[in-house]
Amino acid sequence: RALKITAEVMAIAEDIGAKATQVAIAWLRNGPANIIPLLGARTVEQLEENLGCLTVSLDEDQMQRLDTVSAISPGFPHDMLSAGNEARAKRIDNHRDWSMGASL
Repeated sequence: RALKITAEVMAIAEDIGAKATQVAIAWLRNGPANIIPLLGARTVEQLEENLGCLTVSLDEDQMQRLDTVSAISPGFPHDMLSAGNEARAKRIDNHRDWSMGASL
């Protein structure tokens, strides 16, 4: 999964002529959450490169590509419970019909 995310970040960086680090930080900054990335720069050059994210504009398609490739599947047991039980409950007549009160 991490390699797929990295490949997408690098592809977008190449498309727009930016560094991968700048795309990654811009992606975080432009996401739906209020995130302030903490930069781990050890040199002035690294800091300047990271701050270059402020000039990077990602369009809606690029944001969607990054969001899609990085989406997290809830996994087990969520996948099993959400897929199976809902389908099974729809096939059962009057499944737990609480409209008749607690006397059931």
